[in-house]
Amino acid sequence: PEPLAHSYITTIRPGVVKGWGRHAKTEDRYAMVFGEALTVLFDDRPESPTRGLVAEVPLSEFHRCLMNIPAGIWHATANVGSKDVLIVNFKTVPFDSADPDKFTLPLDTDQIPYRFRGR
Repeated sequence: PEPLAHSYITTIRPGVVKGWGRHAKTEDRYAMVFGEALTVLFDDRPESPTRGLVAEVPLSEFHRCLMNIPAGIWHATANVGSKDVLIVNFKTVPFDSADPDKFTLPLDTDQIPYRFRGR
């Protein structure tokens, strides 16, 4: 039900993984335009019934969809194809440079029980 407040385009080169990132206040809404990607989600929200779970979500220009990533969910996206991935993100909160609402971890962090193979 949250309104569209901010949008931007992300490009990911073949073999590259973008993430881990999460937001405290805003939701991400990914719309795949071109390419093939794998988005991995990890829930470490203390009160969540899905706390501790990892989900892999394939995204492709051959089966387009709108994927919602709730606030508080760690996520990373890997380009698993042979050409650039292009994703439009329709965020629910406008960007604020004084408080960017962006938290990151390195891909090989021990805080998330997932490893991107071969990346």
